[in-house]
Amino acid sequence: LGTAPLNNFLHSFSRHPDGICECKQGKETVEHFVMSCPQHMVPRTRLLQEIKRSYNTRSQPTLTRLLSCDNRSFKAMSTFLKEVTRFEPP
Repeated sequence: LGTAPLNNFLHSFSRHPDGICECKQGKETVEHFVMSCPQHMVPRTRLLQEIKRSYNTRSQPTLTRLLSCDNRSFKAMSTFLKEVTRFEPP
């Protein structure tokens, strides 16, 4: 996701006018997209619940944990990305 076609990344190549997320609440960075964008609240809630369940913890998962190459995190993140449909082909 570090070089995913999110608006802030696209802006660095003049492919987006300002890098702002469609929600208008900040730049569309990986952190914003995964951790705070209100447009993804429902899928993010499911993602965080799945990570907490699979790691048997109550603590809030960090972005680093969510993006880890661990199989549990990878599966949960893959599901999240399918649910938000941001990267679906046109």
